[in-house]
Amino acid sequence: MHLQPLAAQQVWVGGVDPAQALTGAQGHFRLQIDVTAGSNTAAQKAAFIAAAHADLARWLGPVHPASYVLVHELPADSWGYGGQTQARRAAERDRRAAVAG
Repeated sequence: MHLQPLAAQQVWVGGVDPAQALTGAQGHFRLQIDVTAGSNTAAQKAAFIAAAHADLARWLGPVHPASYVLVHELPADSWGYGGQTQARRAAERDRRAAVAG
């Protein structure tokens, strides 16, 4: 997860300076999270985006509506940790389940 606070001059909404478009907002943010493609439904991603925006607004104070939450879906064979891709982890998990079952 990566959270980046944004200065007002970094964000424009519909070609309008947000400082002129809305008053009362104290800041902007851009939150990015990476997930394995296909691991979450559209409804789950929408719920996460709504909850993350609401939680950050509670934490940061009034934020501009053009504060972004991005869910990046990455192919399982294109990312991982500990030297192992997510695809390899899933294959190993499936193999252990087959042996145990």
